[in-house]
Amino acid sequence: MSLLMFIPFSLIVMKTAIKLDYVWAALCLLAATHFIFRGANGS
Repeated sequence: MSLLMFIPFSLIVMKTAIKLDYVWAALCLLAATHFIFRGANGS
């Protein structure tokens, strides 16, 4: 969620290009949420 706010901010306000690091960071955040919530539904 934080990358959804940071990427447009960095593109519009800071005038930077999207880098491959943003993609890797997003994948790491998705993996972290998967491992945190994978047992939350009782399985």
